[in-house]
Amino acid sequence: MDPKPRSYSLDQLIAEASSQLGETINPRTIRLYATEGLLDRPGREGRHAVYGERQLQQLLLIRSLAQRGLSLAAIAPLAAASN
Repeated sequence: MDPKPRSYSLDQLIAEASSQLGETINPRTIRLYATEGLLDRPGREGRHAVYGERQLQQLLLIRSLAQRGLSLAAIAPLAAASN
């Protein structure tokens, strides 16, 4: 039996990504990435957004590329190719 996939609230996603990247991430940044199509939209549990391991990996990729100076326009095709 496969273990249940890890899920994150927005705060948990931010904490995990911030810990791995060594930088603070703003919730508005996550929402912007989802709106721009760089990050998969979260699932829902009732009224709460639920993110998974896939969104965490996408976020880590996006932020690591942004730290290297790439614009969101330059990151978009790279993020899409990683899917």
